Amino acid sequence: MGSLGGEVSVSVSLQMKKPMWLYPKVMGVHPSERWGHSSCNSNGFVYVFGGCRGGLHFSDVLVLNLEAMAWSILVTTGQGPGPRDSHSAVLVGHRMVVFGGTNGSRKVNDIHVLDVRSQEWTQLECQGNPPSPRESHTATLVGGDKLVIFGGSGEGEANYLNDLHVLDLKTMRWSSPEVRGEMPVPRDSHSAVAIGNRLFIYGGDCGDRYQGDVDVLDMDTLMWSKLDVLGPSPGARAGHASVYFGSKASN
Repeated sequence: MGSLGGEVSVSVSLQMKKPMWLYPKVMGVHPSERWGHSSCNSNGFVYVFGGCRGGLHFSDVLVLNLEAMAWSILVTTGQGPGPRDSHSAVLVGHRMVVFGGTNGSRKVNDIHVLDVRSQEWTQLECQGNPPSPRESHTATLVGGDKLVIFGGSGEGEANYLNDLHVLDLKTMRWSSPEVRGEMPVPRDSHSAVAIGNRLFIYGGDCGDRYQGDVDVLDMDTLMWSKLDVLGPSPGARAGHASVYFGSKASN
């Protein structure tokens, strides 16, 4: 989890000899502090949705113009997801797909889509069996046409999950493929990154301890494996973020 307040921190280019954090002056109405929100970057704009602070759940969509460095509130139409936190949001073209999360009283498994061009919300009706209600999961776009949901925490006791669900964005059908190999332990608040046809899972919380391994799922063979990593590890953690930097996907 993170917080979003009156400051925006930016890391300078990795090509510089000495990377550093900068705190640029940001114009507009600054968002209130929050955690459990989502953020998506598209064409020079960052879209922030939802989150929670002190028991108050948000349903607003905030936009940061990276060129002008100015915040604004996106005025949307249609039936939105309503207040929630610990959901997932993925941009597919000019559409932001929001799945799951909690509204403070219950966990959900619905899908809402915001067209950032028309600024209209719609709720998707998908075929197949959707994932069970959950929060603090990951949703990752793989191959441009598959939304992969992994883990999170569901309802009831012993609610940490390690199941895998795939939404085919061409047919809008859910599937729960059978996977093989050494599956990751159930967890939430992990991070997930797609590189080519592989899904990388790092960290997370399984209730009694944090995780520090890197688990890899080959989406072609549906085989899980542990990544043998060199160098010092960031260590076990949860509620972090992971980003892949690379010009070409590696298979």
